[in-house]
Amino acid sequence: MHLQFDISHCYRYAYLYPNKVNDVMEMCRKICEDSAPYQSSEMAVRNRKLRKKLWLMENNGGMTPLQLATVHGLHQIFSLILNMEVGRTAWINSF
Repeated sequence: MHLQFDISHCYRYAYLYPNKVNDVMEMCRKICEDSAPYQSSEMAVRNRKLRKKLWLMENNGGMTPLQLATVHGLHQIFSLILNMEVGRTAWINSF
């Protein structure tokens, strides 16, 4: 999935350019944003599942977005992911 590739590289970008952390956080928020929270169409449900799955996927190095944020010391992004519903699942599954 190309989006996972982009998320992994965004964390590295935020690590290399600390002044861009807010931009990466905004991207994370946009990805999590549900544009149709009250729709129950097949497409809306599928999109919700894909967004949740995205945060649990591992990159080529076997690390999830939560683990990448931890390794790179991106505390704000770590907190953002952990405060999402899927972030709590990722935290539990990382042990």
